[in-house]
Amino acid sequence: MRTFAGGEARLWHLPREAKIAFSAYLAFTMLGLITAVLYSFELAGGGGLDGVRAYYGAQAAADDPEGPTIDLAPADERPLVVGVTYRTLLEASHFHLFTVPVLLLIVSHLFILAGLGRRATVAWLLGAWGAALAHLAAPWAIHYGSKSLAPLMPITGAGMLLSIAVLCCVTALRMWRPPAGAQ
Repeated sequence: MRTFAGGEARLWHLPREAKIAFSAYLAFTMLGLITAVLYSFELAGGGGLDGVRAYYGAQAAADDPEGPTIDLAPADERPLVVGVTYRTLLEASHFHLFTVPVLLLIVSHLFILAGLGRRATVAWLLGAWGAALAHLAAPWAIHYGSKSLAPLMPITGAGMLLSIAVLCCVTALRMWRPPAGAQ
């Protein structure tokens, strides 16, 4: 924390060992973002917004005490998607509400050291945290609000992907290539 309190700390001043460790962390974060995008397509059964509606919007059938009904589609159609239940949403939210903030906290601290300027730094940080919160809330809105909110998943996911990718890429770039005239 002393590094941040001094105000003069910058990524390009870090020892090579720290740059290697932080670069590896950023690379793993980017791989995590890529797998999150791939997983979201798989989760929706490859059905785009229809798949999102079916997965998150199946409240009536999934929460029915008698159990969900399953309509089997012909084999040549897209795969069967069973909607999530309250418990499934709660489990996923529990996991993500502990991991996403840790990821963002670390990336945010490194981004602060990139020395972009106060306005740009605050804007990107608010964007990343806001997009993450919106993405974590989207399944609940679709499930308990309306299936018509299905576009929230790709929109908030894209916002989260873009903002975290910018935080990671700017951090890595500034760490290995400081701006001209950097002290």
